[in-house]
Amino acid sequence: MVSQRVTEIFDKIREAVEQYSGVMDIENKIPDKLLEVLRENKIHALTLSENYGGLNLGIQETIIFLRLIGSISPALGLSLMVHYQVCEILKKKELEEFLSVVSSRNSFEGLGITELSGGSDISKIETIAKVSDDSIIINGQKSFVTNALYADFFAILARVGAKELGLIIVEKKDGVEVGPTLKLIGMRGSGISRVIFRDVEVPKKNLIATGKEALKLTFHALNFGRIATGAISIGVADRLLSEMMKWINVRELFGKKLSDNEYVQQRIADITARAEAAWLATIKAAEKMDAGEDARFLASISKLEASKVAMDTAVYAMQLLASHAYIQGSIIEKFYRDVKALEIMEGANEVQRMLIFRELMRRFKYGEGMVTL
Repeated sequence: MVSQRVTEIFDKIREAVEQYSGVMDIENKIPDKLLEVLRENKIHALTLSENYGGLNLGIQETIIFLRLIGSISPALGLSLMVHYQVCEILKKKELEEFLSVVSSRNSFEGLGITELSGGSDISKIETIAKVSDDSIIINGQKSFVTNALYADFFAILARVGAKELGLIIVEKKDGVEVGPTLKLIGMRGSGISRVIFRDVEVPKKNLIATGKEALKLTFHALNFGRIATGAISIGVADRLLSEMMKWINVRELFGKKLSDNEYVQQRIADITARAEAAWLATIKAAEKMDAGEDARFLASISKLEASKVAMDTAVYAMQLLASHAYIQGSIIEKFYRDVKALEIMEGANEVQRMLIFRELMRRFKYGEGMVTL
């Protein structure tokens, strides 16, 4: 079974992730000992083929893995997710040189799309790449780059013409300046910071795609990221539901256990049903990507609904456990800080609603007044 293989991989690192997730949150970086465990078990090469020493997991298997990671450390899930997004681009283009780098160095790579001028609106990208006969000179900056602290290289989207964007692989070298790691309230340890490019020269071969092809690769990575965000979100809901179930079965109020309270039962049942429905959309989207089918619609639904239910679960867990959750260092407190990012990253939920409605309109127009989901 798919899940059994993933569980076997996860079980090898579970103890270390549990042990160091709190340290990661406090120190705002992945502890070296945890990195060692991840490297020993080829987690960096999870999605790479065996030719590159990888574990050759498909999209569906990777999504299940990220759900398990998300139940312990959403921040580590974010770092892995972005790294796997870059791997998806490398695999699509069969870039052996950089796939070998990932395999041999076991680093987390970064994806640079967001800029100060705009996030989801890529038409606002201002980073410039001047292309000559044999090289490219890059100037500009990227904001909120996950894994900036750890990456050996970045896949960035830059302007290669007045109206054309290009996807470029940029190694961390002279001229690439990584700013201080941002002190975020949640998702701490994901190595997120600003990356500045000052007259950075890279070989022309590092321009791996331009125009429509560059956008196609970027959106493939984003769709994977949206499904992965859905999986991490469901992992968060899994953990918080577990914490709530433990609590209501021991906590008494006015002589009755909270588990006997009908209102509590209704709330937890609603959250469980919503989480399960969001997971079905998530896994179906992953199956479509594995089959090479268009998963955009389901990817947006997955990201929207899973992140919403994760947020609602965190809010209710905080309310239900009350003072016991409102203590710095508690699992509820940590996830409460982490979970908001899930509604924002990979295209804010408002953007996902726009994309979902746009696709519905397309289906309505071409379906002669009927919408088929």
